Amino acid sequence: MAGIRTRPGSDRPNEEVSPRRRSPGRRASLLILLAILTALLLVTYLPDRFRFDQNYSRTAIILERDVEGIDGYSLVKDSPSLPEGEILLLDLSTDWQNLDAILEFNKTVILTGVAPYSARELAEKLDFYHVYAGYLEFDERGDYAREVLGAREYSALVFRVHRLEGKEYVNYQDLSAAVVRYVRAVRERRVDAILFEEPTDEEVAFGYEALVLETHKALHDASLLTDELRSPSVNVSSWAMVGYLTSFMLVAVWNMVFALGYVVIALISPWLSLPYLAVLGQVSLFLVVRRLVKDTSVKAAFKGIMLLFGLSLLLGLSINAQMSSPDYQNGVQIFRGVKLSLVALPLFVFLRGFFRAPRKKFARFDYVLLVGFAVVIAAYLIRSGNFAPVAAFERNLRDSLDRLLLVRPRFKEIFAYPFLFYSFYKGFRHGGRLGSAIPAIGTIAVASTVNTFCHAVSPIWTGLLRSFYGLVLGTVVALIVILFVRSRETTPETEAAKEPEAPAEQGEV
Repeated sequence: MAGIRTRPGSDRPNEEVSPRRRSPGRRASLLILLAILTALLLVTYLPDRFRFDQNYSRTAIILERDVEGIDGYSLVKDSPSLPEGEILLLDLSTDWQNLDAILEFNKTVILTGVAPYSARELAEKLDFYHVYAGYLEFDERGDYAREVLGAREYSALVFRVHRLEGKEYVNYQDLSAAVVRYVRAVRERRVDAILFEEPTDEEVAFGYEALVLETHKALHDASLLTDELRSPSVNVSSWAMVGYLTSFMLVAVWNMVFALGYVVIALISPWLSLPYLAVLGQVSLFLVVRRLVKDTSVKAAFKGIMLLFGLSLLLGLSINAQMSSPDYQNGVQIFRGVKLSLVALPLFVFLRGFFRAPRKKFARFDYVLLVGFAVVIAAYLIRSGNFAPVAAFERNLRDSLDRLLLVRPRFKEIFAYPFLFYSFYKGFRHGGRLGSAIPAIGTIAVASTVNTFCHAVSPIWTGLLRSFYGLVLGTVVALIVILFVRSRETTPETEAAKEPEAPAEQGEV
């Protein structure tokens, strides 16, 4: 019967395959437009971004106690009047009653704690007195302070501070590890100032002065040190619109309806459009590359990996370009929906393959895949936060890679690329009900690459270098795995053991 043919891998012989909704010519036109916008993004936004990161790449030092030979700002906890060069640590939980008098005399403060004001009310006070206000990264009491700073009209009068808390000294048995932590914060998150607190425990492996002196030397040698406290006060680039257009086209090459939906959401709520874009953009580029790469060979797998990597970078850069304002660059406005954007594509690929798989009973290996997939996704989500547990061995390995490579690759990408490479090599066909767990784990590399550029405060070169390291190391591991698989498939014993049999039922992602 005309119009009826068998879908590859299906156990329903007369399944009707619906015609494609978009003609090849129309898709080719969209791809050409995407290529033009890609070139425009690379020659407009990227140079501006590099210059911006260079201008704001250095950090100031804030000392709780003076150290001989080190020039920096002094942290004090008493008010009202401060000489130039001193910064007040303002605990809003206790100092709120005299807040107007404090803000009138102190023009540079670091906020912590919670005051009985709404965020808007306190933001207006800070703007009225033109106070340069900072907040502490990963502060247990810092959510209110960030909400206040995010509500300010003068969003440029905000700075970000990183610190090793006094109670954290005991977690570091090696001075160099603590120094690397400070250097990493400046290099990878572009913090405006680093604060040195006195240790609260006497039984520590190193002292306050040693930490200050060694960190100062490391930052000076890396050209990451400045005497002046300053934070981003202007937009990264005037070419942010190119990011919106590129994002629209990335989704449009797959589905025009979803692309128009992105436009509508961006007009209503720009911050909500970013996670929408991250999720559907990943799905779009995966399906487009899946359709473009049809061969099953090592060469085709390598081509698929390169295409997917390039498009993942493009999606990440287009998102990054939309976070150009001082609010994002000072860290008071952040990308929302990180967890969702990390897990959406792997779950989509897994479920898509599951519902396309042959309808047969679960095999023992299916249960192994299910448990493995659940463990991988759970660990993936747990370790994606700022407070993920890290073993001492892994922390030492990370520090060593930081020293050797400047920016360490993400282990999740090195782990995921072999699964993705193998999936391309096999044409995304899998046996069993749950075989789609293999390509699903592979797509973690895509989600992680995109997520790298969703951190607005990170210098763009660190994201590019980290992603490149992940691709190279992951591909090397993948090639080793593929060579092993091919050797197992072509051994004389394997060939002799083969007997004619009915083709195994396979699903297709």
